[in-house]
Amino acid sequence: MDYERIFNPVQKDWASFLQTSQQTFGKISLIEVELSPGGGVAPHFHTRFSETFVAVEGQVSIMLEKKVHVLEKGASLTATIGQLHRFFNASKDTIRFQVSLSPGDTDFENALRAGYGLAAAGRTNSKSIPKNLLELAILADWSNTVMPGMTASLVKPAFNQLLSFAKKRQVDKRLLERYCQKP
Repeated sequence: MDYERIFNPVQKDWASFLQTSQQTFGKISLIEVELSPGGGVAPHFHTRFSETFVAVEGQVSIMLEKKVHVLEKGASLTATIGQLHRFFNASKDTIRFQVSLSPGDTDFENALRAGYGLAAAGRTNSKSIPKNLLELAILADWSNTVMPGMTASLVKPAFNQLLSFAKKRQVDKRLLERYCQKP
């Protein structure tokens, strides 16, 4: 096994970096996820990359816009740039799926590394969201995760100020040094 594999002890999930953006010269980031029963993410969209989900083992549920798709082994579905989506595990078993980001995105990869690292360090809540708002701002920026709706639009100016403050305090550099350096 010559790929990086990380564990989130809060969510009990694994992420394996099968191909990084650096390895593919920016073409894709390919990540395999082992998602625990009940696991998943909230509805969101991205503005820098599309995500293609491919079921590997079990059934992965993908909400795309307002419709839920259940992918069986080998089936795939793409959330294009700006398209509202979420993935989740509605089964009672751990599932595996791959997600390919196109183009590849090193910041997204680092958001996963830092998020899983913060969880391992006890610095997240029970939903694996960083307790520190400055760290949350950096991870949301790196992952290019945009939340939908009116509330998100109203919060965006304050969030942008928080992100600016986090960068001035070099929170991004500390997260990179602590959680994103290869051994």
